[in-house]
Amino acid sequence: MPAVTERTGGFSHLVLGGHDDETVRAAARLTCQIEGNELVVTVTNQGAGHNFPGERHNRVLLVELFEYSSDGEIVLGRQHVIKDITPFRGESSTEEIRAGGNVTVRFPIVEGAHKGGVRLLYKRFPWIADRDALVVHRQEVSFN
Repeated sequence: MPAVTERTGGFSHLVLGGHDDETVRAAARLTCQIEGNELVVTVTNQGAGHNFPGERHNRVLLVELFEYSSDGEIVLGRQHVIKDITPFRGESSTEEIRAGGNVTVRFPIVEGAHKGGVRLLYKRFPWIADRDALVVHRQEVSFN
């Protein structure tokens, strides 16, 4: 728990978790590698201590890939949803990444693509637009 500066020797019981950008970023690791004609993206829960994302019903976690030509034009954009909203009835935690676990996503590389831009996006609420989601991690990958 973080120390509270307003009183001597006290600690806050505030749990920031999924509402603190740095806590979310510290919970996950994003790695990318090329295998044949595929881009392999792995998201690892390296620091949550529980499933990631932790809140079951509203959190959305997705991997976004944009592939670019050699002149910088977008060739293709794609997404893979790791965790989507979960209905309250018939709940399941199978979409969340268990502590220490990972999820691997394979994207076939489009012919003519020169490089890719990968982003791990986290939405605290499902109605948040992709452009307003927290970019947990980003990575550029050369396909050459």
